Amino acid sequence: MNSKYATALWASVPLLATSLDLRAAAPADSTSAANADSDSSFAEVVVTAERREEKLVNVGMTVASVGGNTLQNLGITSANDLPQVVSSLTVSTAADGTPVYTLRGVGFNATSLGAQPTVSLYYDQTPIPYGVMTQGPLFDLDHVEVSKGPQGTLYGQNSTGGAINYVTSKPTKQFVSGAHLDYGRFNYGEIEGFVSGPLTDTLTARLAVIGARQDDWQQDYLRDASLGRVQKYAARGLLEWKPTDNVDALVNVNGWVDRSDNQIPQFVFPVPRVPTNAIPALFTFPAAPADPRAADWDQGRSYRRDNHQWQVSGIVNVFLTNDLTFSSLSNYISTTIESPYGNDASSLDLAYVTTTGRLQAYSQEFHLSGTLDEQRGNFVLGLNYQGDHDNEGSFQQFNGLSSTTDISSPPLPPPGLGSIHQSKNIGIQSNQSVGVFGDVQWNFTSQWSALAGIRYTRVTHHNRSCTADTGNGDWAHVANGLIGLLDGGTPGTLLPGDCVTLDAKLQAGFNPQSFRETNVPWRVGLNYKPTDASLLYALISRGFKAGNYPVINAITRTSLRPVQQEELTSYELGAKANTRSIQVSGAVYYYDYKNKQLLTNTVDPIFGPVPTLGNVPSAHSYGADATITWSPVKPLTFNVGAAYQHTVIGPFIDYDVFSNPVQLKGHSFNFAPSVTLNADAEYRTPVSAQLFGFLGAHASYNSKTFADLAESPLLRIDPYTTLGLRAGVAAKDGRWDVTLYGRNVTNKYYWTNATLGYDSVYRIAGFPATYGIQADYKWD
Repeated sequence: MNSKYATALWASVPLLATSLDLRAAAPADSTSAANADSDSSFAEVVVTAERREEKLVNVGMTVASVGGNTLQNLGITSANDLPQVVSSLTVSTAADGTPVYTLRGVGFNATSLGAQPTVSLYYDQTPIPYGVMTQGPLFDLDHVEVSKGPQGTLYGQNSTGGAINYVTSKPTKQFVSGAHLDYGRFNYGEIEGFVSGPLTDTLTARLAVIGARQDDWQQDYLRDASLGRVQKYAARGLLEWKPTDNVDALVNVNGWVDRSDNQIPQFVFPVPRVPTNAIPALFTFPAAPADPRAADWDQGRSYRRDNHQWQVSGIVNVFLTNDLTFSSLSNYISTTIESPYGNDASSLDLAYVTTTGRLQAYSQEFHLSGTLDEQRGNFVLGLNYQGDHDNEGSFQQFNGLSSTTDISSPPLPPPGLGSIHQSKNIGIQSNQSVGVFGDVQWNFTSQWSALAGIRYTRVTHHNRSCTADTGNGDWAHVANGLIGLLDGGTPGTLLPGDCVTLDAKLQAGFNPQSFRETNVPWRVGLNYKPTDASLLYALISRGFKAGNYPVINAITRTSLRPVQQEELTSYELGAKANTRSIQVSGAVYYYDYKNKQLLTNTVDPIFGPVPTLGNVPSAHSYGADATITWSPVKPLTFNVGAAYQHTVIGPFIDYDVFSNPVQLKGHSFNFAPSVTLNADAEYRTPVSAQLFGFLGAHASYNSKTFADLAESPLLRIDPYTTLGLRAGVAAKDGRWDVTLYGRNVTNKYYWTNATLGYDSVYRIAGFPATYGIQADYKWD
């Protein structure tokens, strides 16, 4: 670790303590502390970030916890919306709808279905290994926990950025039911409901469902046409069984269906791969106006997804003694994807792509957890197995694309090798990982405690992938001609339907590949509690992100080389404090990388620059997070989350959008804005003996960043701020409420992704201004 950054981190400890004024706010003894806690204006926040329930103020790491009611009130209906309430988190979206997560600048921005994120995803601590599996709606959640920094000791091999755990609302011992209705702009309608209660003396259940639909919201700026229909459904059934005082079990069966239109990207600028082959209309095609609704697309094409998923998981706890619990976590997920999109953002009909895939994942974990003698600490010991399988394809139709029309290869002049009108990328990969882990926290005194954790993981990757002829023979013809050029004039013998990706011996095939990795993530930390309601902590942790294979257009097999595992070592100092009117937490950190995985570019002999995966030998970042919840007077509450990060890449050569080589040394990570901020204020006051009235505002800010490592100006993502407003009434007993809302009320034009597509650069814009009404009602 660089000494100047270490000095800065340690020097910040007294600064954090002083800014929080921990001792001045603390009660005189533990009894008065408990009384103050019970008289607090805020509900006590309980999280499971360390695989056990504990107060957030006692957890020696940065954890953001957002309640289910907050998610619903702010319209957080998908994972893509989470950055509105979690600072330093960004979620970009690929043209086929696949979400890509980045936390504190740590992300893996590959967009193939089988790309495993650096931010691990969980439902009730059961893993969701692929980002595409999180496309379903968020509903009936108790809360969401976002743990920042490496979580590899407890949460597996892909948690260098952090972990997002969706905690579902559980079955209740008393009968209760509820409904949520939402109607808004573009004829958006959402119905959500749940019913929960006992079935027998030992069995309780909860069923929750949601359905959402919406009319077209995108408008073609060159002709009278619209697109953007939303159609999503999901359901979840939970059964909780407690046959004895020593055993409980929870079974979760859920699924979702998404038949919405893919969002159409916005044309920015023509960047043909082979300028001399580009159609003339490309150079005069008008860029989309600065309007989030504006887009243009091929006529007569469908852009409607047909995605669905189902999952079954089970958690069994056996309480062996008062201090020792054996737990089993089982999980199976199956996801099917069919997602068509245009990769040129225009009606020029250059390319039309359909991504298809079947993804399956299974995991099994066993662990022992408990408390040490005389309540001196806690421990977890366990082992787990995870296997996943991804079979995906990308069927591409080319019509006038510069890099696939009249393909030439020196010394042949155009038309040279011929034209490619169809292509298919195929990727079949599977991963198996086995891990053994342990974690312990030891309380030296009532104020001082230490923690340590370690995991050993072995991961085996298997892959078969290639770019293939679709059966019409044009790719095979081009590849055979290329083989002839490179092999002394003897053309190849590839047939229609064959793989065309060539190895060093000019042989093509659907060849198996595999490699194995092992890693040992660990963490050590020290906690100091000046009072029961405050905490100072220091944490050093190391995490690993497993390797991956790309699925891209590739005429040479070297383009399909796998990315190797990355290693991240984190140094973090933090502080937390609660009083009757304020809750504060803050942390500073330094990250040191080895072989950081990043989405980079390579130059394919046929397709020109194409995205691929790469390892940057060295990189580092540092930053700070802070959250404040403050109620200066009882009717008024402020919530503020802010984050700063500075990311730096070491020596590495990449390419910009014009295929120019760029030295990346000193550049920032992509999708890593330096400053993120979210703030919410609500004023709630009685308006009658039975009713509350409330007014609220929510703002979210992201500073500028880039979508590529070369920091190409065309791929810049400008800074933006969005503002939301709400007003309503609610029953004092919490039985019902009605809210009028507006989101992005200033109709701010912004975008969350910018990409070099096929012969053009395009953007994916944020959603325009929306407004509507929502209502909730509960029965018991």
